Amino acid sequence: MPQVTIINADALEGLRQLPSESVDCIVTSPPYWGLRDYGEQTRRVWGGSLNCEHEWETIGQKKLRGTNDGAWKENIPSAHLFLGAFCCKCGAWYGQLGLEPNIEMYIAHLLEVTAELKRVLKPTGVMFWVHGDCYGGSGAGTWRNPPEKIESKEVYHLPYGSNPQTRRQRGRFAKCMMLQNYRLLLRLVDEQGWILRNIIIWHKPNHMPSSVRDRFTNAYEPIFMLT
Repeated sequence: MPQVTIINADALEGLRQLPSESVDCIVTSPPYWGLRDYGEQTRRVWGGSLNCEHEWETIGQKKLRGTNDGAWKENIPSAHLFLGAFCCKCGAWYGQLGLEPNIEMYIAHLLEVTAELKRVLKPTGVMFWVHGDCYGGSGAGTWRNPPEKIESKEVYHLPYGSNPQTRRQRGRFAKCMMLQNYRLLLRLVDEQGWILRNIIIWHKPNHMPSSVRDRFTNAYEPIFMLT
């Protein structure tokens, strides 16, 4: 019988345990941007300084403090970290992959993961990457006062919230597909040297129903075959 080893860890930390060019096949699907909250246990620090004693700033100017020495303070309330928190000192972001306040940050974090995936994949290996998309929101649930670190970038409206007054706000990408998967794919090919061999359609006969009346229901997801 073949031996099976399960590594239960954060994706980046788990990948760093694997030797280079040791994997024949990768089948994975990342958290889609702005669609699901996977819980407090999936949050981590991205970027910033390792030696910084972080001072966290979240939506509503609430401040949380913690350290990134691997032992987060137990009193950090998950409700205050819905879209994560920025460090006022070094610009680090504490949050979960997929709930970044803008799509550029989301793509940048995915590129950190795919760089490790490319390192561990054999030259003869293949990766199947399942990645759907989302629609831009109308302004509900976004940052009221974005921290300085992202003031120069557009904060896309995440599809959160149902307040009618907020829904009427005109967002640049309201009701538009964000193309999060294809934005990433272009970066993978142009910057990391991946080869896109196929786009496979995963058709879903029992797809999730949708109540919207101005577009067709999504009944598939693309699977990207990369080498």
